[in-house]
Amino acid sequence: MSGGARLASLLLIAGAACAPVRVHRERTTPPRETVPPELEGPPPAVEAGPFVREAGPGGASVPGGVAAAGTALLRAVGRGLEAVRLRDGVLLWAVPAPAVPVGAIEGDFLSIEGDQLVRRRGASGEVALRSEPLGLPASVSPEGRHQQRETQEFDCEVEVAEGQAKLRWRAATTHVFGMKPAETETVGGVVAVDLGTGRVEARPAGAPAPPPPLPGELRRLLDAQEGFSNLNPPAVTATLAAAIRLETREGRRAAVLRRWEVPGGRDLGAIELAGRPRGTGVPVVTWSLDRAFAAVGWHRAASDGRPRGALDFYEVEGGRCVAAIADSVDIASFFGGEFAVFPGVVLVADDRFVAGRSHTRTLRAFDTAGSALWERPLWAPPEFPPVPGSGPPGRG
Repeated sequence: MSGGARLASLLLIAGAACAPVRVHRERTTPPRETVPPELEGPPPAVEAGPFVREAGPGGASVPGGVAAAGTALLRAVGRGLEAVRLRDGVLLWAVPAPAVPVGAIEGDFLSIEGDQLVRRRGASGEVALRSEPLGLPASVSPEGRHQQRETQEFDCEVEVAEGQAKLRWRAATTHVFGMKPAETETVGGVVAVDLGTGRVEARPAGAPAPPPPLPGELRRLLDAQEGFSNLNPPAVTATLAAAIRLETREGRRAAVLRRWEVPGGRDLGAIELAGRPRGTGVPVVTWSLDRAFAAVGWHRAASDGRPRGALDFYEVEGGRCVAAIADSVDIASFFGGEFAVFPGVVLVADDRFVAGRSHTRTLRAFDTAGSALWERPLWAPPEFPPVPGSGPPGRG
């Protein structure tokens, strides 16, 4: 990939960093090269001690939903909602009607149900507020639309402040015609909802905030493609730029975390994450939805032919390992996927595809030592056979 294309991809990552609802994206298949067992490193030591990752005013993003006050509100199979306790996966309450979780406030959850914003009590699911109609166009479905020749993906960014929820929504509809190139139409808008009265006020959409400028050193490394591949892109937020690079140190390859201040570009130093590779020579780096953690995935060969992998989770701010999953069967299906980290719990989305036939999604929870805690099926966009002449199968 050229430096310009890599830069454009990076800017897209930065612009979407705050969205609490994440749309489905393609997975990257890790390379199959292996490292001889004698060169494989052991799992890194998980550092004890608390780390604080409290949900902001709008809640914390998790795969398939949003979390606050120890509970996750998830998009369930069947397009309804399920409220699940993070520590043990216990189902607290459910909403059978189609809905999309978009945020949280003071322990309550916000969801779009039909053309309304609904506030539900986090402990019981009781409705505390239904807003006036949001005024979404009739052609827009917050749950998304997934058909053979047409798919619509809905994304909503929520900002909660001063008793209001400001929703910046966007719907992208893609039409597949067969022999003609696919076409995508995008519409969007901004509405403010009074969380006390439910009153809705349309706001000027305006232009989204531009992404922060890249630190000069990171731009140079990207342009030169030094230590990067399509499997380990950098991440940028409003305050921090971070990248994990492969570097040669004392005759061995190591994964090194590099960080820079944003704005300004001050170099915050390098931290070696693992002394030796735990699988392939090229790790698959994935950033958490809030860009506060990095998962470094290593593909491992297995004698039975089943894909295995190891995942190490690092705190970007200090570089310490907060969780490690070693030698897990089928963990390679996570590579490039979504995850979120909370004290004592790591949530990862496990997507399984059969091209043109099926797509299943499971939320898996692990403790910091990598032991499985619980799992729950999530709603997943369906797979469709390819339209003749349209190229490879599309994903809804």
